[in-house]
This record gives sequence, structure tokens and C-alpha cells, in this order.
Amino acid sequence: MKKVLSLVLSLIMAVTSLTMATAVFADDVKTANVFVSAQLGGAFVAKPTALTVSSDLSDKYSAEVGFNDSESEPTILDVAIAAHIAFMGEDFMSFAPLTVSSGGWITDFFGNGSAICYYLNNLSVSGITQTVVDGDYVDFDMYTDTTGWSDQYVYANVPTAAIHTTDRLELTFTTNIWGALSPTAGLSVTVNDEVVGATDENGKIELSFSKIGTYFVSSENIIGTTPVFMPYCTVTVTNDLVDYVNKQEAAAAKYIYFPQESFSVDGSFNFVTLIRSGYDVSEYADRYALSVKNNLDANGGKLITTTSSGTEKEDIGLYGAVIIALKALGYDTTDFYSYNLEKTLNNADIEAASTHQYHYKYAIEAAEPEKAKAIINDLISKYYTLGSGMDNWGFSCDNTCHFLVS
Repeated sequence: MKKVLSLVLSLIMAVTSLTMATAVFADDVKTANVFVSAQLGGAFVAKPTALTVSSDLSDKYSAEVGFNDSESEPTILDVAIAAHIAFMGEDFMSFAPLTVSSGGWITDFFGNGSAICYYLNNLSVSGITQTVVDGDYVDFDMYTDTTGWSDQYVYANVPTAAIHTTDRLELTFTTNIWGALSPTAGLSVTVNDEVVGATDENGKIELSFSKIGTYFVSSENIIGTTPVFMPYCTVTVTNDLVDYVNKQEAAAAKYIYFPQESFSVDGSFNFVTLIRSGYDVSEYADRYALSVKNNLDANGGKLITTTSSGTEKEDIGLYGAVIIALKALGYDTTDFYSYNLEKTLNNADIEAASTHQYHYKYAIEAAEPEKAKAIINDLISKYYTLGSGMDNWGFSCDNTCHFLVS
């Protein structure tokens, strides 16, 4: 009897130890906030996108993917899995699989062939178990030349840049062939997919931007007859007026909105202002995201806000503010708990979703170009009078200033 009891106790202790070990492992999951891009067939499948990558992804998907990195830190493999989830959804294995051989080679990426290479901060890495940290850039590229493997990896000297409309931006492009670096001459550079010029013999080009906005600088996928893994640089263009207004908003945020217990959907406009003031809003992030999800769940996939008069309505400005806030928190707003907020905004009926004058700027910023133009036209038709300016409870410089910034 004692032997039986002893065996039972031993089993209980073993199970308890296993449970404790598992709990410790679960609590020890580490994350990294990285930027991910992917090119397949000479085109971007994913332009550089911010993703939060956890170290347990290869554990969760090891059976489907066919490989486990066995690392406690996030790795290239974890990044690849996170990219598939972000761009294809949780069921990516059913239509755009990621598979890895027992030797650690990627054999399918987004469901495509095995000619995949990857770069970490513009340097080639030898294996998918390479660890990543906050701020890293990971590029996945598929060779178009699978015979001579002549595709050249090209990168810009900076992945992001911020300039004024009165400034010029000089970019330098470098070719990395297995660690051998050289200036990229004769590269056709594009801005938002339109060719704007070519690099000189030193791999340099100067660019200027006459309008405020965000621009994606890249290149064509070939130089002469040589295929190219395309470089990138995301450029934010502002002017003195935008900078001044942003500075005033930041000061207002620090004075008015902080500290605050939490932010919900109805407080999205204030929350965006607080984010842009430079405050660390991580303590609000989870509750805010949950508030957005609950609102969407309760309203059939739409965002509904309550006005000061107590009525409920859809608001294109609110969509814009929520999209801006969620992106700042690292969420994919095209697949936020299966809701595509960007598509909903771009399909929204402007007339049926009239909004506060000052809130138009958020919708304009978050919408695609054609939708943004339509929103601007609606704003002008409702609030602008030639010779007087913008009207909201009376014409004023403040109202007109907000309009110009939008």
C-alpha cells in the first residue's frame, strides 16, 4: 500500500512540476517590436509594417510549420510566422502556408516556392534562429532568378525620413551581395510607385516634395537586366503650419488630458492628441483596444459614438482617430479582431456620417487618397466661405487653421 501511495504522490509531484514549468515558460514569453517587409515576384507583398513578435510563435506553430527555433527570444522564424498571421490571418496555413525544412530552410513563404532569403537590418543572416530586438528591420525576399541567383539586395541609408516641403532629401542606395557593399548606380527610384529619377554613380539621388503627407520611396525591380530586391524609405512631409499646430496640440495634451484613468472609443480624439504629445500611453493600450473591439462587436462591425445630445451615430472622424490610435499602438487596422477598419472608413457614406468640423482631419489622414479628397470636398462645402474662412460657431483664425492643416 505504501508503495502504491508513494507512486501516486510521485506522479502528482511530477504533474505539478510540469504544470509549474509550463506556467513559468508561459510567463517568460518575450516580445520584440520590429518592422517587416516581404517581396515576392518582384513586388511588395507587404511594405514595411510594424509588428509585435512573441518568442512562443514557433512553439505554437511548430507542428504546422515543421520547425521549432528552440529559442527563448523572438527569432526570424517568429517574425515570419507573425507576418503570415498579420497579412493572411490565423488560418494562413490553409491557403498561404509557411513551411520550414528540418534543416531550418524556408520551403514555402506565403505559399510560394523555396527561393527565399532574409535580411536583418540590411545584412544577410544565416539562419531563421537569429534573434531580433525592438526596432529591427526584417526583409523577406524571393529570388526571381532561380538559375543564376543574380537578384541583388539594395537598401536605402535610412528606412524613414521626415522633411519639410521646403527641403530636399538626399538618399543613398547601397547594394549588398553576400556582404560585399557597393553604391547602387542607375537605379530607377520611385515615389508612390511613380519613377522620379535615377541614382548617380555614387548611388545618390535628391528628392523634393511639394505637398504634406506620407510617401513611400522605393525603386523598380531591375537595373538593366539584373533583378533587384527593392529598397524602401517612408518619408513624412510637413510644413511650418503643421509643425506649429502639432506643437500646440502636444502642449494642450500635456495640460488637459494627462493623467487620466482610461480612454475609450468616445475619447479617441483626445487619445490621439495624447499619443502625439509624446507620452507613453502603454498603460491605456489594452483597455482602449478592448473598448474598440466591444464597440464593433455591439454594432455589427461599425463604430458608433454618442453625441452631446445623446444620439448615437457613425462618424468618419471617429474611424480616422481610432485607426490612427490603433496603428500607434501596433495593431493592424485592416484585421483588428477580423474587422477591417480601413475598408469600413473608405466605404463609409460621408453624408450619412457627418462629423464635427475639427474631426474631419482624422478621417482625411486615415483614408485612402480618393476618399480623402471626397472628405475634403465635403468639409469645404459645409464649413468654408470664400473670403471669410472656416465657420464653426463663427469664423475665426483657429477654425481656418485647422482646415488648412487638414
